[in-house]
Amino acid sequence: MCHGPIGIKILKFVFPLLLTNTLQRCFLLADLIVIGQFASYRSLAAVGSVGSVTVLILDLFIGIAIGTNVLAARAYGAGDRRLFTKIVYTTVVAAWWGGVALMLLGMAVSVPILRMLDTPGDIMSRALCYLLLTSLGIPAQLLCSVGCALLRSVGDTRRPLVILTISGILNAGLNLLLVAVFHLDVAGVAIATVVSQCVSVWLLGRLMRDPGEICHLRFHGMKFDWSIFRETQKIGLPAGLQGSCFALSNTVIQSAVNSFGSLAIAGSTAASSVEGFIWVALAAFHAATVSFVAQNYGGGHYRRVLSSIRWCSVCCLATGAGLGLLVLLFGPRLLAVFNPDPGVIEWGMIHFRVICLTCFIGGMLDVIASALRGLGYSLLPAVGTLFGTCVFRLWWVWQIFPHWRSLGGLLVSYPISWTLILIVNLAALICICRKLFREAVRARHVPTAHFHAALRLRMRFRSLQP
Repeated sequence: MCHGPIGIKILKFVFPLLLTNTLQRCFLLADLIVIGQFASYRSLAAVGSVGSVTVLILDLFIGIAIGTNVLAARAYGAGDRRLFTKIVYTTVVAAWWGGVALMLLGMAVSVPILRMLDTPGDIMSRALCYLLLTSLGIPAQLLCSVGCALLRSVGDTRRPLVILTISGILNAGLNLLLVAVFHLDVAGVAIATVVSQCVSVWLLGRLMRDPGEICHLRFHGMKFDWSIFRETQKIGLPAGLQGSCFALSNTVIQSAVNSFGSLAIAGSTAASSVEGFIWVALAAFHAATVSFVAQNYGGGHYRRVLSSIRWCSVCCLATGAGLGLLVLLFGPRLLAVFNPDPGVIEWGMIHFRVICLTCFIGGMLDVIASALRGLGYSLLPAVGTLFGTCVFRLWWVWQIFPHWRSLGGLLVSYPISWTLILIVNLAALICICRKLFREAVRARHVPTAHFHAALRLRMRFRSLQP
């Protein structure tokens, strides 16, 4: 990532990751498609109604994967193998125990959360069943997230593609078997999801046990380093809080969607699932931004940092606008795949008209936030998100929505909040990049070894100083 034509390298990095995200999304959609075709729309609504709750529980801890990606890419770019190995061990241990804690938390708060969301009575029992069963897979999902983040920090996006493809095929096959053949309804979908997540972790574990791997794991020698964990949290925890802010606001909006009834929930669920293809495509550019910015920053290549941000921003903008128009154009046919009910399609198209035409704003927002994290400024986008999503969207639901009671009037809060956060984060990034240019001028006259020593000092790994 630190040498050669940066545009081509970004595209080579993004393409396998784009395939990974798209295939993974396809396999996740198998849950909803199988439920929609072989069960009732109430089962589809039950699965969709708890989606934002699952994200809310997970996003707080998934920030560890982002912090891992940043610190591991910096250490790799600086050529510090010892530091990189410590980051690998610390992250895996933290992901396991954090996953167990979140699993227990998710099971404990399932009923109160569903009641808080005013989940309709005709889907309450199915939603609770799905939420409890999928909570069992949280440790595996977190281990898979950090494992893939470690591989991507060194530029490897091909093997995560292979592993997630295998587990995704297994998930789709089990969905058909458990729902269409054994008629387990939402329980079958949840079991298939958990089993496929466990298989992903097993495959990653076998890969990382290879002694020739850069991300090599030796289970008998794994140690948890509190200094590395604290440094990871300085980047990862604000990123996790940012994701949780989005999820919290989405949970509140989901409760407002629930007030329109089961048909509206089913239509919004189907639309969100199709729309998810746009977000996973844009997520590939977010991941590329973090990895390229962090690794070039760790190697002291400041001009390549700016080039990485420009390339990823342009690609994300074009991808978001193009895919949004395509989804809007073929919207009715795509929604019919989930459920052919005309009411479901009607509600889903309202969702498309608001979100798909403006999703490129959300994509640009995440690229800028990823650039800030790659530079080590993770708190700035988290604070902006807190006010732009939680505060603004909650205010919108409580103050504007009662006077503009429609699904479109509810969803328009998304593009408005994206725009507000984007302006704040972009201004912060410009100020930080100007600071980097000044540092680059000074770094030209500093020997490389001294520069990397100063970098490690800034990262506060004092125990690893040469």
